[in-house]
Amino acid sequence: MNRHTRLKAALAVLVLLVLSALACNDGGGQSASTPAPTPTQPSTGEQFFPAQVEVRVRYYTKVPTAFYHLLGKTAKQQNFALFTIVNRGAADVTVKVISEIKEFTEQAVDTVKIGAGQSVKVEQTPIMKPGARAQLNEGQVASFYYKVTSLQNGEEKLIVEKSATVEMMSKRDLVVAIVDENGDLVADFREYVVAWVTPSSPSVEALLRQAAEFVPGEAIFGYQGDEQGVLSQLAAVYKVINDVYRIRYVNTPVSLARTDRTFVQRIRLPSETIAQKAGNCIETSVLYASAIEAMDMNPLIILVPGHAFVACETSKGSHQYIFIETTVLGSGRTFDDALAMGQQNWVKFQGKTMLIDVRHWRSKGIMPMPEE
Repeated sequence: MNRHTRLKAALAVLVLLVLSALACNDGGGQSASTPAPTPTQPSTGEQFFPAQVEVRVRYYTKVPTAFYHLLGKTAKQQNFALFTIVNRGAADVTVKVISEIKEFTEQAVDTVKIGAGQSVKVEQTPIMKPGARAQLNEGQVASFYYKVTSLQNGEEKLIVEKSATVEMMSKRDLVVAIVDENGDLVADFREYVVAWVTPSSPSVEALLRQAAEFVPGEAIFGYQGDEQGVLSQLAAVYKVINDVYRIRYVNTPVSLARTDRTFVQRIRLPSETIAQKAGNCIETSVLYASAIEAMDMNPLIILVPGHAFVACETSKGSHQYIFIETTVLGSGRTFDDALAMGQQNWVKFQGKTMLIDVRHWRSKGIMPMPEE
């Protein structure tokens, strides 16, 4: 079968297809506008004033630190906390909402006026303090604090004030998804894997400089040539990763923080994969995707049950792709083998595939995460 296949415009995507952990077995074997995990309801000990104001709060008990800075800033419109405030009284009321994650964020503050019998939704993602993310090599327990008050005649009256325990996930953890106690999907973060694709990383730029030596004419030219030119550049990247850098596929544990309701994938950045000369399927895929994007071409991350691989569009807007299986790294197999296995996996998993188009999600606000 031809290596290059026209993708169907509509694909059946299984909601939890990657939740069984990306085992990287070499393939042989948008959510609601205000999603949030387990709701936190006011306890009986909370103080309300005035009595006609009702406050409901929902927030992520697992804080996705890796891409926290993107929450509320992408097309997925996922903020950290959602306050639903209902004015059941006969007069307008003005309320102030404050929230923060103690020791990790600044305070977020919003003041809103609510008409009689009306309700408003206030979404907040308190800004992370400088340096807070850098310390999160592993998860840490933290306290989410919030306070809602009413402003009346120049006075501030307490409606509700509470602290709740949350877990700050590691800065390398992709919180893939959160489900509720009924097994229903509450938050889906799979597209945020695009944040691990880092084309401007100095390590990726150095990789491309070496790859240019193996391209006819010793130049990286992206889509300026024909399809064969695209293949030659992809082959050069493979040669550097496999033969020069000697990066090896390692089937490492992929989920270091999982509960019955939260699915987490530990992913190293491309610079770390290069430095450590090893990576699992998702790590080598985002490394390859970073090189593809750095060459001004369009990569896709392909997620299938228990596995991930990478693809590159043959030309801008063609909707035809070259599939590359990265688990062949270090096995003695060639770039042609990687293409053949990538194509086989694409055919094998038709209907069970989630395609994450890097260029598309860049346009929706998911940018590369910073390297500390």
